Amino acid sequence: MFKKMISKATQKVSEVSSKAEESLGGIKDSSKVIDKYWPMIEGMLVKNFLSKTTTNLDDAALEKVLSTAYEALPAPVRLVLPKEKFIEFCLSKKGDILQKAKSTAPISLEELLPKFIAVVSVVDGVNDELIREGVKILEEKEIDSSNLAKFIGEFVVQRALSKEEFEIRVSEVIIEAKGMEDDKKEELKAIIDRLGVKELEIIKEIG
Repeated sequence: MFKKMISKATQKVSEVSSKAEESLGGIKDSSKVIDKYWPMIEGMLVKNFLSKTTTNLDDAALEKVLSTAYEALPAPVRLVLPKEKFIEFCLSKKGDILQKAKSTAPISLEELLPKFIAVVSVVDGVNDELIREGVKILEEKEIDSSNLAKFIGEFVVQRALSKEEFEIRVSEVIIEAKGMEDDKKEELKAIIDRLGVKELEIIKEIG
């Protein structure tokens, strides 16, 4: 009786494993699984489990975060990829992961506002009074700082000039940025992204 139960349990485990492998395209090796799904895994870690406040974690603290993240992986992946292997691989990529988490974290009002003003200050019709009005609205509405640049961009467009004129002015700023240091170019690109002006082809020419 006991042997029969063990046999059924073993068969059930085998069936589950086979289904997991089938859903992963027949991949059995855990290293191949993590290589194939790393972009998805990395994106999940950066977006859902790491933030600006966790970028200085030591390995022990980071392991706890990774352990929680492992449980969020699709079941077929977890069946083929052991938790220890997952954590070990992620720790080997610690620098890259934390750098991406830091670069995608929301920028505070204090950090973003001066940078944004430096970009939009070249736009006709933008003055200190207009900026102060925008900041007052921000404070009253308590808009999330991650949406600050887009809000001010829309605010400037509504009060100072048309969207088309605004894009032209931003294009001119980008063209002038050709001589910028690389880190400043990336900073400017990040600001432009937050403005929602991604359709500007000229952005692609930077770098």
